[in-house]
Amino acid sequence: MLALFDFLVAVVAGFALFKARRRDARDVLAALGYVLIALAALLGTLRFTFFPQLAPAHQFVSQCASIYGIPAIAVGFFLAAEERHEQWLSLAVGVALTGLSILFFSNKVVTLAMGIAAQCVWLFSAFRFHRVFPKLPAPVIASVVCVSVAGLLFNKPGATFGMHNLNIFHGLLALGLMQQALAWGFLPKQRQRF
Repeated sequence: MLALFDFLVAVVAGFALFKARRRDARDVLAALGYVLIALAALLGTLRFTFFPQLAPAHQFVSQCASIYGIPAIAVGFFLAAEERHEQWLSLAVGVALTGLSILFFSNKVVTLAMGIAAQCVWLFSAFRFHRVFPKLPAPVIASVVCVSVAGLLFNKPGATFGMHNLNIFHGLLALGLMQQALAWGFLPKQRQRF
């Protein structure tokens, strides 16, 4: 069952990547974040089906997705909604996130802080742009709730109501990623010309 839920996360992350695609420098932030999540989920699928020896690789890529991918997706979304197309800005954010990721890779407190900051960026984006994109707050709020509850309550061994916590974690993560894909769908694919 763990493999099935991990595979579901990989598919939904791929769909969110497709919805997030833009034709400029903003692609690099959100795209790499979704690729890291999808790769971690695919490694998890393989780990829980046939290759338990992939556990260290799965954990490593999952940590990369947590500390770099989730904040990068949130910032990429904000820049897309803001219609900020400067390559230097995306590059600067990418370098800053990479530096923080390397410096604090195994620090759980920093990983948690970056995750909370990412959720705040999502919420800020939803309310900053709600007049331009009136349907934006609902999927963003749903995503923030799903991803936050998954990470804070179910990203640990054990079971809740007879179901593995990791299955609940992956199910909520997939639901949150689907909401992100819906939110990306409200943004224009190309820069608007006025």
